[in-house]
Amino acid sequence: MKTLIFKGIIFCLLLAISLVAFTFIQNNFISRKVSFKIKPETTMAIFGHSHTETAYNDTLIHSFQNFGRSAESAFYTYPKLKRILQENEQVDVVFIELTNNQIHKKINEWICGDKYLSARYNYYEPFIRLQDQFVLLKYNPKGFLKAFVNARKNNSKKIIESSYGITDYHKLGGYKYLIRDKTDSLEEAFKNNPPRKTDEYKNLSSVNLDYLDKIIAFLEDREKEFYFIRTPQHRLAHNDENEAFFLKTIKERYGDIEFLDFEKFQLKNSEFGDFGHLNYKGARKYSLFFDQILKKGLLDIDNKQEFINKEIAAFSTISNDSIQELYNWSKKQFKLEILAKAIKTAKPKLVNFSFSDSLSINKLYTISQNQTGTIILELNKNSFLGYLSDKAFGIHATFYEKDKNLLPDWHRSQNSTKLTMKSVPESLNVNNKNYILLPYNKESEINEFKQVYLFMINKEKYTGTIGKGLILETIKL
Repeated sequence: MKTLIFKGIIFCLLLAISLVAFTFIQNNFISRKVSFKIKPETTMAIFGHSHTETAYNDTLIHSFQNFGRSAESAFYTYPKLKRILQENEQVDVVFIELTNNQIHKKINEWICGDKYLSARYNYYEPFIRLQDQFVLLKYNPKGFLKAFVNARKNNSKKIIESSYGITDYHKLGGYKYLIRDKTDSLEEAFKNNPPRKTDEYKNLSSVNLDYLDKIIAFLEDREKEFYFIRTPQHRLAHNDENEAFFLKTIKERYGDIEFLDFEKFQLKNSEFGDFGHLNYKGARKYSLFFDQILKKGLLDIDNKQEFINKEIAAFSTISNDSIQELYNWSKKQFKLEILAKAIKTAKPKLVNFSFSDSLSINKLYTISQNQTGTIILELNKNSFLGYLSDKAFGIHATFYEKDKNLLPDWHRSQNSTKLTMKSVPESLNVNNKNYILLPYNKESEINEFKQVYLFMINKEKYTGTIGKGLILETIKL
């Protein structure tokens, strides 16, 4: 009997050792394959949860990239931030979202609660250190073991299919164009049924704060310039007692770290998605403001918060027409940067093609970064820009069979041989030449295509191809 028990113990030990070894080899292999490379022009980055995700439209903020992700705690931001900064030395300024709900104990659900654990762990597990994984095991053993087993299956599938693209493998986060506009109804409900006062906000999340400390230590070790930042929130997002406790806590714990507080940035109810999130209208206004104060030298000023408060007060007096003009100017500058980069780095295709009697092109450029990019058309001088006012472009990109594994799971299940994209044209005039910019999102890591078919369609409703389509053989997007 003793021999049988002894053999059982040995078997279990060998099984455990084999599983640990298999996991280590699997994770190490994937970790080396996955790239966290971002846009080379990005020198500033922001990390946080959904407040960040919906507030910073990084197409309006120069040299800046948003890595906010909904319901992401510091525990998962930590490995993501490390890898991004390790692979992108050009990023020298980092903003870390720090707001009221991030210090509260309820955020532990985002770390190890059943709802979030499986999804987050599946994406980030190869980059989470062993000692950090024990934190998940400690707080939710059952949920962790379930997520661990699922990760083994999912990661094995990735290796077998050689599928390591950013889209398939993990999500870095990014700006979310939020359309929601519920603030008026939420405010009415708040007045009719105000929430019960409680002191639960005083229960701190030691886990999230510990990983915030680890993020700080990592940034200091790499000698990065970094700041805590609070994104605008609605005045009803939290009560006075909660706010006082939050400010007291961060002053005591992080008093030596600069805290840039934009919570009082003035927005209308229609510019919030809800009490905690900006919708696309609020994000546009706030991002324009944020870009402006960075250009005014915010990060070089000694009393940054005083400067922020003065700039917020001044910006609140600007008319909507002026803000629209600023938006139009910023979008034009963004387009100019794309065009300049394309002309400088991309080899043009001399196509001399007519989509219709009203639209002909001399040259075509393509420029891309990971999943997104832009097709640039240099128009013939006889082309009529107004012709495109009610039109969009369809893009059918036929990929090589060898690249099928770079597609996201949902696309592979369709057994299609091409990517289908729609692009709304944006016009630009430089040195008396008219250009059309066609931004696209491939939602895949495929860079070279067997064939690309570019054609005009109705912008509002598909009614078939308008005019002639352009076929491009063996092209990079």
